Amino acid sequence: NKPSHRTGQVPGAEARATYLSHLQQFYAWAIREGQLKADPSIRLVRPKLPRRIPRPIREDRLEEAIKTAPDPLRCWFMLAGYAGLRAGEIARLRREDVNDGTEPLTIVVQDGKGGHSRVIPVDAVVVSAVLRIAPVRGWCWLATNGVDHIPPHRVSQRSNAFLHDH
Repeated sequence: NKPSHRTGQVPGAEARATYLSHLQQFYAWAIREGQLKADPSIRLVRPKLPRRIPRPIREDRLEEAIKTAPDPLRCWFMLAGYAGLRAGEIARLRREDVNDGTEPLTIVVQDGKGGHSRVIPVDAVVVSAVLRIAPVRGWCWLATNGVDHIPPHRVSQRSNAFLHDH
């Protein structure tokens, strides 16, 4: 652990874990491209990170965010707060996964945490909020290229920016 040339401080465990992840991704790319035969980062030890404690939003603040947020943020807050979807699950939601013709109303989360799919019963208010702005089929929220789904980090960034500003 050497001090940073910029700050003079030793990077924390989270920063070291991030740096290691970047290195491993780079070497994986280099191997795929035929630039290397083996991954030199294979023996590096990943720092032990403490479990993060969830920071759920207070109920009154969630309700206020839903009342004041524009779409699609309003939908995202409802999906996260009332259905428990994560940013990646919200980003990859397809219109076909919103089952509005069944009782109970459900949302199918494809490839959720750990690569698992699950079916979530949801309130009609959540379903109607999604259906009001989602296309007839395909990704509910498109990236700027108009073809792919919005990246999960954009869902997180835009949501956090709105919540911090309000």
